[in-house]
Amino acid sequence: MIKYLQPIRAWRSRRELRELQQWEQIRKKGKGRFLIRTSIYYGFAIVGITDLYENLFYGVHYVSLPNVIYYLGAGFVISLIAWSDREAKFKRAVQAARRW
Repeated sequence: MIKYLQPIRAWRSRRELRELQQWEQIRKKGKGRFLIRTSIYYGFAIVGITDLYENLFYGVHYVSLPNVIYYLGAGFVISLIAWSDREAKFKRAVQAARRW
């Protein structure tokens, strides 16, 4: 059974390595840029999705400035959480690599 899991483990390992390499490039560009970009992507994506939902089920477009500001703020909080999570994973990987 373990023999069959080896390709899956190898794929996961390559994926994690690729994610860490991508994160290294992202963090070089700076925390501020990451926070702003992620906030904007999240905020406008959610506004678009809710507008589409309202239009499909209620026949009304409901995009308002307070909604945009709210979802951009929520995106900022989510991007802060994402930054700290990815940074913690990156630091753990660096420490593990130093031990070897």
